Amino acid sequence: LFDEASQMTTPFALGALMRAKQAIVVGDSQQLSPTSFFQKSSDMESILDRFVANGCPSIRLSFHYRSRHPSLISISNRYMYDGGLKPFPTPNTHPLARGVRLISSAGCVYDRGGSTTNPKEAEVVVAAVASRITEAIQENTRPSIGIVAFSLVQREVLQDAWEKLVSTRSDLRKYCDELPEGEHLFIKN
Repeated sequence: LFDEASQMTTPFALGALMRAKQAIVVGDSQQLSPTSFFQKSSDMESILDRFVANGCPSIRLSFHYRSRHPSLISISNRYMYDGGLKPFPTPNTHPLARGVRLISSAGCVYDRGGSTTNPKEAEVVVAAVASRITEAIQENTRPSIGIVAFSLVQREVLQDAWEKLVSTRSDLRKYCDELPEGEHLFIKN
């Protein structure tokens, strides 16, 4: 496995390739080629360039995970990647934007040796979802909302917590009942 292959010259990869039965070459052909600043060799073609030139099958990844804000890659995304990169959501880019945010809460403890669940965390999560739905009701919007758990048992705890909360809040029940077909709130593991 060669990562950052656009930065690796062919001579550095040749020994491993000679011994391998197969190879995975990961890199970005839009990045700068290896520099010859500290080297005497004039052959500065990367191993990625060699694989691409030989017509090896390739897959283009679409998610960009390194930039903390979409604006940092917007020009590159437009001109070098044909708008194909999808950055992860970023909070606070616009007053109405949502994105990702950390909600820290005391008392959320994973029951490692017992139920393998975290009921307090489930309560915090469904309260955050309820808060977002309350905002959506006030803004007269219908955002897509999904809750993702790391296990089936935690999904069940989340589902129970959500149903318990909705049973006490007519505004949440009405909101969920009025969502168009196929646009319901989901809880999945």
